[in-house]
Amino acid sequence: MKQTDKIIERNLKNSLQSRRFPKCFDSQKQYEEWLDEEAIANTFPVRRNICEDCKSFYKSQMILEGRCVNIQLVLKE
Repeated sequence: MKQTDKIIERNLKNSLQSRRFPKCFDSQKQYEEWLDEEAIANTFPVRRNICEDCKSFYKSQMILEGRCVNIQLVLKE
């Protein structure tokens, strides 16, 4: 695992420790709905963590709001 991947994983785990859902989600319900959709799409073997599923527009918005825990992640879109 690359150093950047370790940082991304650590940041996400830290975000989840203080709450049941990541900071970039508005609520536990929204996070659970995303998890349900993810289970249907079955993207887990391809994606290592939820941050890789983010979109540029959403990421920009979360950065502005101070809710993005992985600013250094470069999106693949």
